[in-house]
Amino acid sequence: KAVARSTGFNESEQTDCALPVRLAWSALRAGTANANDIATLADVVAICIVASERMDALVQETCESARVALAEVADRYTRVKRWGVDAKALQDIPPIVDLYEELLRNATGGQMEQWLGGVREAKGRMAGAAL
Repeated sequence: KAVARSTGFNESEQTDCALPVRLAWSALRAGTANANDIATLADVVAICIVASERMDALVQETCESARVALAEVADRYTRVKRWGVDAKALQDIPPIVDLYEELLRNATGGQMEQWLGGVREAKGRMAGAAL
């Protein structure tokens, strides 16, 4: 476990993590997405937000733009009961998918574990606040 936390992801692991994200984005663009696809994209946005906390402001802005675009996709689904994208989503979500893949290429298992922990912690706080 210690070695896995201190080393990066090999090519196969990167593909295993990135492929579901690419498929979810493709389904959303095609209008065939489901709740699992949206959850996948939302998790990626959240991971990137947590990972970018100590990065350049432009990276953080990219994350925030993707978060807003995905929230607007969800709002649209609430109104029309159909998943789809608009120009803003087409502009702002692909860079977050690319950022996630870059994180997979450069992060260690320990870093990813830390970021996932931050996402889970935030989700827990939000769930507790909703009660």
